[in-house]
Amino acid sequence: MTGKQTLTNWDAAEEQVIFYRTHMDIFIEDAFKPEKLTPVQHVIARGVGNATTSNITAPRGYGKTWLIANIAVSLGALYPGTKVLVVAPTADQATRVAEKIRDLALENPNFANEIKLTNARTYVSIGKDSSSCTLKNGSMIESVAIGSARSRRAKMVIVDEARDVDMDVLRSVVLPTRNETRYNPRTYGFEDFASKLVYITSACPKSFEYFKVFEKNVKEYARGNPRYFTCSIDYHTPIIEGLTTAEFYEE
Repeated sequence: MTGKQTLTNWDAAEEQVIFYRTHMDIFIEDAFKPEKLTPVQHVIARGVGNATTSNITAPRGYGKTWLIANIAVSLGALYPGTKVLVVAPTADQATRVAEKIRDLALENPNFANEIKLTNARTYVSIGKDSSSCTLKNGSMIESVAIGSARSRRAKMVIVDEARDVDMDVLRSVVLPTRNETRYNPRTYGFEDFASKLVYITSACPKSFEYFKVFEKNVKEYARGNPRYFTCSIDYHTPIIEGLTTAEFYEE
C-alpha cells in the first residue's frame, strides 16, 4: 500500500495489513474506491487472500480478466517486494491482463496510486512476448505466455484460462518459479510468507487434464484444508449479479 501520510503507529499499520491480507475483498473496495465487488466476487477475493492454492471457474461474461487484474495488484500491494507472475496459454491472452491493469489505472486514480510510472510515463509496459508493471512498494507484476515463463521467479503465480494450459509445462516450467524468497525477509531475517497459486478459468469437460487438478483441490477444500479454496459458478451468477444479461448467453 502506498500514500503520502507519515505512519506514526507501526503496530496499528501492521494490524491493518494483516487484516487486509485475510480480507482482500475489503482491501479492494477500500484501496481502489469506487470499485465495488459483487457478493460472489467478495467470496472469491477473500478465499484467494487466505488460501495458498485457489481454483476459480467462471463463465465468459463474468469479468475474469477484471478480477485477475484486481487480485494481482492487491497481492502486490499487500506483500511489498513481491513478484506476481500471470501466465496464460498464449501471449495474446497474457497481454489482455496487462491491458486491463493499464485501463484500470487510467480510469481509477486510487488504483493508479499503487503503480509506479515507467520512464515512458505509462503504468504498464506492454510488449509482444511479455508485459509488466512495478508497484511503488517494489512489487512487480509480469504477464507472459506459459512457454515464456522459464527462468522467471515469482512468489505469486496466477494461471489465466488454466483449462487450456499444458499441465506438464505448468508443473515443469511455472510451478518451480514459486521457489522465491523476497528481498526483505532475506535481508532482515524475518519469516517469509507462503507462495500462492491461483487458477482462473472457464469450465472444461472432464476429459481435460486441468479437471483432474480441479477435482483434487476440491477434495482438499471439502476436507477443510485451509490452504485450498475452490469456487465454481455457472452462467446464472453473472446474470443475477447484474454483470451481464441472459441474452448474452443466448447468442
